[in-house]
Amino acid sequence: MSKGSFEIGGMSQDLEIDLGLLEGVYDGLRSYLRVFLSINLRFPKNFGKAALDFMNVQAGLLESSTGMTLSNVLAPMGEVIYDQENYRERKTGIWFVFQMDKEVVHSLQKIRNKADVNLKLDLVFSILRKEGTSFIDNEMIWSLEKTSFCRGSIWFTIPQSTWVNKILPGLGWPGFLLIEIPLKHRNLNEAYENIIFEFNKAELYFNQGEYNVCIAHCRNAMDSLTRNLTKLKNGTKSESAFKWLSKVDDSTLTWIDTINKTTSSIASKPHHSGMKTDFTRCEAESIYLVTLGLMNLIGQYQE
Repeated sequence: MSKGSFEIGGMSQDLEIDLGLLEGVYDGLRSYLRVFLSINLRFPKNFGKAALDFMNVQAGLLESSTGMTLSNVLAPMGEVIYDQENYRERKTGIWFVFQMDKEVVHSLQKIRNKADVNLKLDLVFSILRKEGTSFIDNEMIWSLEKTSFCRGSIWFTIPQSTWVNKILPGLGWPGFLLIEIPLKHRNLNEAYENIIFEFNKAELYFNQGEYNVCIAHCRNAMDSLTRNLTKLKNGTKSESAFKWLSKVDDSTLTWIDTINKTTSSIASKPHHSGMKTDFTRCEAESIYLVTLGLMNLIGQYQE
């Protein structure tokens, strides 16, 4: 459970998120994160005959370490509290359904970097204050006064295991996107940043259906990877790099070079009349996965 609160007239209003109820949902077109917020409303003692009508709540989902806004939603409430038995305190709950597009999930994957996902809910409650004027047939008649806004926040953490094994699959993400590769490499330095750049471009164009361009960027990533491994092997880097590279035996380097050349041959578009010039999604995905696998392997080898 994660807990938070906000105040109305000096009275604490409790917030709680049950992490076990978090779920990712994919409807065939869009992905959503469902979050259930429990709210314990208490009527302030100094509000007399007034009533507080909680009309709706605006919820913003943020990545807590950066403050980056991920998604927003407006949810109705319809809860009223006032100074009468059974209405002084009300327990209620709201399901927030946050849209989680590809860019949002990619950003969270990079920020969390193999760790937990740290999130925050910023809440703005729209509250209509009403004043009791008289009774008709034992029912209170209210006069409307004004709408006010109260703000609250609650922080919560999704464990890595829950995020990877439950939330991401629920969001509809294919399995190969769950493979995580380090974003930096101590031995390859700037070259590795270029490799990551090319791979990210490949992923971007794959998702856009530009399979020829995707494959071209896969080739660039693998070419750069192979060239820089060769430089290390041939002694153009530091002694510490040799110690690191000794973990990657010659057979692995030969295998990487062979895979690179083979994939480059497959990915070279023929220009002869009547021959294939465009790649299918399946072909691009296969080359993409080979590239991802090689980067994942080398990414784990660092001094």
